[in-house]
Amino acid sequence: MIGRITPLQSVATRVLFYPTLLYNVVMEKVSSRKWYDRIDETVILGALPFRGMSDKQWESLGVEQLRLSTVDFTGVPSLENLQKGVEFVHRHQEKGHSVYIHCKAGRFRSATMVATYLIGVSVIKQVWLKGDPQNII
Repeated sequence: MIGRITPLQSVATRVLFYPTLLYNVVMEKVSSRKWYDRIDETVILGALPFRGMSDKQWESLGVEQLRLSTVDFTGVPSLENLQKGVEFVHRHQEKGHSVYIHCKAGRFRSATMVATYLIGVSVIKQVWLKGDPQNII
């Protein structure tokens, strides 16, 4: 069931967090895998930032955070969280800001968010090119 975390999922996620994080760090060093990639003029897709700062420190640098919890390995972002994330990206896009979308590895949960954003951009462009922007949902 989406959105429900079983005790087994919770334990597995905690036990596997650091070993899989180490794996990601090693792979970034020994392969062509990059820690982050710019997707377009707004979105950067990447792995967990290694900046040990408090929320207040990030805020003092002008960084706004949106945290959308999704269980690692077995969880998928909820439709509600995908909508919140895309709205967050669009709000910052209008201001000319970049948005760093990440999960631990930048491969699954965050990539799902970026794919949702890109599908929305594609739909908007198609409707706009057809000359009927009022059909955008």
